[in-house]
Amino acid sequence: LSANPSVFNCSNIGTNTVVLTVVNALGISSSCNALVVVIDSIPPIAKCKNADVILNVSGFANISSDIIDSASSDNCSILSMTAFPSLFSCANIGANTVTLLVKDAGGLTSSCNATVNVLGQNSTCSATASVGTVYLGYGLQSTILSANASNASGYNWSPSTGLSCTACPNP
Repeated sequence: LSANPSVFNCSNIGTNTVVLTVVNALGISSSCNALVVVIDSIPPIAKCKNADVILNVSGFANISSDIIDSASSDNCSILSMTAFPSLFSCANIGANTVTLLVKDAGGLTSSCNATVNVLGQNSTCSATASVGTVYLGYGLQSTILSANASNASGYNWSPSTGLSCTACPNP
């Protein structure tokens, strides 16, 4: 008895026609066709890694599965990988659990969880104030102009013309 083909692998998943041949002691042979169904019954192996993501200036970040995948594998082939949730906003700043779903060509799935740390972005700010003339009165007088901002790296007085001290340091 012989079968052709007799060896199957992942490229043969599905229905395959096999020729079965029988030869008796007198050397007389007979053949027939048989259908062999090859099934992938081994699920993929999902492997995750933790990641950090920074919100953009609009306050959002979108991730793909690549950012948390740590070399997931399958005995045949991976059809798709999906991370969920994948969209983050200011409401998600901090540690978030994200699931990676891995699906193979046979329709089998596995999943793992990763921690995605959502970081806020330091925003920039511009403020403008307009004052025509400040009258301080007679004699030695002063006024204090101040600005407060969190995460500010410096201030610039603009325009500097008309100020009595244009070389003074920023507050």
